Amino acid sequence: MKRTKVVFIVVTSILCSLLLLSACSKNKDEFNFIFSYGVYNKNELNTFTNKYTKDLVNDGTVTTKLTLTKEEKEKIFNCMTEIRIKDYQGINHGLEFEPESGYSLEIQLKEEGIKVIWKGGFKDEQKDENFKKLTTLIQGIIESHDEYKKLPNANGGYL
Repeated sequence: MKRTKVVFIVVTSILCSLLLLSACSKNKDEFNFIFSYGVYNKNELNTFTNKYTKDLVNDGTVTTKLTLTKEEKEKIFNCMTEIRIKDYQGINHGLEFEPESGYSLEIQLKEEGIKVIWKGGFKDEQKDENFKKLTTLIQGIIESHDEYKKLPNANGGYL
């Protein structure tokens, strides 16, 4: 009888662990975001629609299909966790620039939503450096995609 109880407890524990791992994996699968950046935040990656919009300045904008890999999304998710992205929720003021530039990040993880707005550039402070690490990571991933590389160069500039 005792052996049956032990086997039951072990099997139940294994099943619970598998369900928990499955739920955690599902949460990451339900992780999406919209990342806008640059002057007037005209550059935008939208992982809900798998589209990227690039600001071409004088030539308007152009949109292409751009899908992040599971590994890329996981890197971004891990970076957000590492810098405690919830601490950035709301409006953050960095160095002021003219014309207006900065970052906007709308994150959806299962039913939880987080919105971060970063106005301007980065100061020499830890909070700024951490957020810069995230934005640099996302922009690097975007720019590594062939879809991005095929887009035309911007024509002109902002004053």
